[in-house]
Amino acid sequence: HIGGAMKLKAATGAPIAMNKADEMQVKLLPMQAAWIGMDSPGKVEIDQHTKDQDVFTLGELRATVRIGNHDVNAPRGDGEFRQVIDATRLSEGIHFITVRAYRHQPAGSPAVFSDFKKVIYIDRLPPVSEFDSFRPVEGNATETEVLIRSTDQTADSVHVFANLPASMTEAQILAEVNAGKGRLERFDRALFRGRLQGLPRGTNTLTIVTFEFTGTRSIKRVTATMP
Repeated sequence: HIGGAMKLKAATGAPIAMNKADEMQVKLLPMQAAWIGMDSPGKVEIDQHTKDQDVFTLGELRATVRIGNHDVNAPRGDGEFRQVIDATRLSEGIHFITVRAYRHQPAGSPAVFSDFKKVIYIDRLPPVSEFDSFRPVEGNATETEVLIRSTDQTADSVHVFANLPASMTEAQILAEVNAGKGRLERFDRALFRGRLQGLPRGTNTLTIVTFEFTGTRSIKRVTATMP
């Protein structure tokens, strides 16, 4: 729906307003799109963060934003309800919190409720990626397709370099990354692929640079055999 809002904005010029508490949804768009095999909607620009009692009009329609005042004794029933979650027991990456809100009903009446979800992201450790496989490129003897797997499924982007000098520093490697070199494309939730030029047969050293959307990164060197 956020991607659809961008298309609507492009077609009509209508601004996008969103609760600031939902910003995580925007940051996770590329990853969520990959899960269901869709292209990322691209950069989404939020024009306004809504506040309680903001008013929006569309022709004769008028809508008032209602955001809870975070008071456990709020008079209109939209205060703050709390539950402590031990995040140390959650794995790295994305998790969904589902909240079910019930309306008070007389005893014996059917339950009246609504659900909503929030996304949280656990980021304690650097992302972990591994070499997956080499594949020949049909009709091109000088290029080899390389596949890299995000084993913890937190990778947002991956860069790969073949047979860099052992003396090359992390800063020098990141300079290559910042220049846009070695970037792979995502084609599954946890798989990234790209092409390497002139890869010799036998043992090669691959330098894998992995980023999470939070900016957390890892750099590792692995050996891989080119058949």
